[in-house]
Amino acid sequence: MDAPLKTRERHAWPVVLIKPPFMSPVQKESQIKSEQGPHFTLTQDAAAEEEEEEEEEEEEEEEEEEKEEEEEEEEEEEEKEEEKEEEKEEEKEEEKEEEKEEEEKEEEEEEEEEEEEEEEEEEEEEEEEEEEEEEEEEVVVVVVVVS
Repeated sequence: MDAPLKTRERHAWPVVLIKPPFMSPVQKESQIKSEQGPHFTLTQDAAAEEEEEEEEEEEEEEEEEEKEEEEEEEEEEEEKEEEKEEEKEEEKEEEKEEEKEEEEKEEEEEEEEEEEEEEEEEEEEEEEEEEEEEEEEEVVVVVVVVS
């Protein structure tokens, strides 16, 4: 009853036009004509304007890139300066700590010297007292009896 259907497979491959990055005005005009039809024509002035616009856009992009690079360089310089400042501050703090330690050591040494001097003075006083006691003991009483 039903006869098998005969089908024909067709493969439609899309046509892709690859535009070169920089085309001459003649190439642009011929491409536009082929895309939009024969009624459209591109004058040389319009092509020149398009080229100028593209060049301006490229220049603007280059300027933006240069600005960005300059900003990055400035940021790097600022970071380096901040690091230098931090290092200087750390060095100052270390110097202050060292000075404090030296002062403490000097104070300790002075205290020790004072203590030694006091001990020496005390020993001298004790020796003097002992000598005085010995002298008192040595006092001889001479009694002369006259008859």
